[in-house]
Amino acid sequence: MTDENQFKETKKTAGRLKRAAQARSFAGASNALFGDIADTYGYMFEDLEDDLKQADINLLFRTYISEMMAATVIAVIVGFLAAVFIDLFVPIPMMISLSLFFALPILFGTMTFAGLYIYPSWKASKRRGNIKSNLPFALNHMSAVAGSGVPPSAMFGLLVNFEEYGEISTESRKIVTKVHAFGEDITTAIRDVAKETPSEDLEEIFYGTVSTIETGGSLQQFLEESADRALFDYRIERRKQIERLTTYASFYTALLVAAPLFLITILAILEVIGGELFGLPIRSTCGVIGAVLGECPIGVIDIGAFFMIPIANAAFIIFLEVTQPEI
Repeated sequence: MTDENQFKETKKTAGRLKRAAQARSFAGASNALFGDIADTYGYMFEDLEDDLKQADINLLFRTYISEMMAATVIAVIVGFLAAVFIDLFVPIPMMISLSLFFALPILFGTMTFAGLYIYPSWKASKRRGNIKSNLPFALNHMSAVAGSGVPPSAMFGLLVNFEEYGEISTESRKIVTKVHAFGEDITTAIRDVAKETPSEDLEEIFYGTVSTIETGGSLQQFLEESADRALFDYRIERRKQIERLTTYASFYTALLVAAPLFLITILAILEVIGGELFGLPIRSTCGVIGAVLGECPIGVIDIGAFFMIPIANAAFIIFLEVTQPEI
């Protein structure tokens, strides 16, 4: 019985490999290889399903899980090949070489898996920020259009043509597509899009719009009041952002402008009177390139000027990019 089960499993694996080889896309090959695994263990990634919808990633949940697994396997193979390349062309001790054969595949695989797992959530967050920044201006536009007496479907259709509204235009396009391409009524289409939008504020506006339409209320008045509230929140957020940037600028001036100048001045004096710091010379005698190539010890000033200061500035820029909302 065991042999029969092994034969069936081998045959099943061969079938997967054959389907993957015949697939015309990475998604097809991934589904062929890992689709069954994704079906079995997909419950472990349930939070990804909502993130995929909110990030507007047009992939089935099963397909994305399969692609994530396939990319992880490829990354592990690339990590192993990188270890082989390093072992062949870089003279390093045997223990480090053996460690690389384990460390690099694990590192490459983990980074790939983690990156693909986090990406939908990150993209949904970016879309949420974009909607929040553009919502007051889009609502003003919508209230003006609603005041002209056009039907709500035409109001959303006009928003599609304004790319300045970013993701709000994308959400409006979904509503228009559901109405004109799939034949849904406007309230059903708005509800469907509201369930998948990453922004709670826009979700509230959509449900409020549906309620106003169904109860026969004034859509223009509802949108005007919503625009006023959104604009007030927008101004408060911009004020807070300016205050945060002022604080960050103070830290930047102290830590990445004044402090390096102070330290370089001290190191220059030490170089004149002679001496070392942490067992390293103040300045390398053969230049930075020579020190990197191992011709002489690298200097403390060279480490700071060519490595630490640029890395610190790059980290500060990344920090600002991550923490500051879109304007």
